[in-house]
Amino acid sequence: MVYDLALARSQITIYWDRSDKRLRQNPDCRVFGSLLRTCKTVHADARAMLYSTTFEIEDMEYLDIWLQRIGPRAANIRAIKLSQPFQGSGARQHPILGNFPLWSQKDYRATSRRVARLLSHCENLENLDLGFRYTLRYRNTALIKTKGNPTRWEVEARLLAEMVFSDLLTLLKKTKSLGKTSVQVANLPKIHPKNFEYIAHYQYVTNGEPEQEVARHMKLLVERYISG
Repeated sequence: MVYDLALARSQITIYWDRSDKRLRQNPDCRVFGSLLRTCKTVHADARAMLYSTTFEIEDMEYLDIWLQRIGPRAANIRAIKLSQPFQGSGARQHPILGNFPLWSQKDYRATSRRVARLLSHCENLENLDLGFRYTLRYRNTALIKTKGNPTRWEVEARLLAEMVFSDLLTLLKKTKSLGKTSVQVANLPKIHPKNFEYIAHYQYVTNGEPEQEVARHMKLLVERYISG
């Protein structure tokens, strides 16, 4: 009961205090982490409850800072959500899809790769909720050559999967080495739904098909480049 009152939260928000340039915890959902320092027995019992929550952080840059600050404690984190959506600076604008703040896709992806190395120490991580809408204008060399004559939306869905896979490869490799299945590894990154809406809207397909194709291709990538 004491643990529930002091530690149980569905979500903990970490935000950047611009007044003194520090990361802070939302005071409206205070968690008494000092309870962990009471004794070894309490620490062992309470740690799992504290870190079972979802940690919500504004964006990939602040996640980078936060992970460096907490150090080895990151190993206990199970879920992270990036709360502020961004879109690639070359992404197509459309009122139905919404317009997010712009972020150079090249810079975002470089940050993602750097953060993936830090996240590889999060041995209990199960969900990484990404907050970015990619532009598919930049045609990378395909990791898996397409066979047959795929539709344009299938090509774009696979390109999306390959960008996320490439950027988070360090994390995904570590997760697979811990005994996770290919499906569990492929499902760890949660791609922002606006990416699927974009493909469905412009390619005139059912909104659901792009997401399924991304999931299928992510699993194939894991099996080809990690499991194999």
